[in-house]
Amino acid sequence: MLRALTAFLLPLLGAPLPATTTRVPSGLRPATSEGTWTWTGGSNQVNAPGVYGTKGVPGPGNFPGARHGAVTWRTANGDLWLFGGSGYSAAGTGYLNDLWRWDGTAWTWISGSDVEDQPGVYGEQGVASPDNVPSARFAAASSVDSVGNL
Repeated sequence: MLRALTAFLLPLLGAPLPATTTRVPSGLRPATSEGTWTWTGGSNQVNAPGVYGTKGVPGPGNFPGARHGAVTWRTANGDLWLFGGSGYSAAGTGYLNDLWRWDGTAWTWISGSDVEDQPGVYGEQGVASPDNVPSARFAAASSVDSVGNL
């Protein structure tokens, strides 16, 4: 299972292929037969910048830029979530703090910036706010509970 998940996530998240420094496009997923891939959307170019669209609005033209070192997790309903990493924003390269959701058909930019190397906005301790967002980061860790909460 972990091997299959890793094989799925590395190309999807734009992780470098062995012996190269380029990042592959988002939107690749394993097909039903072993050893084959299906391009489901996003750019077909290496090192592609993100196309952010409007926050909270899914769209077939939206996709995160190529990256590596991002945090990912799946929720109980099967959505794939992606946060941060090092890669390509809409405008340049650097550490990212963008949060994305893949629902199986389209990417949605949920939170964070479409510009690289952004500081966090932490607000008041203990008070949730849609304005709060972690700083840009690379190689963070995550875990989920039994119902898919981060």
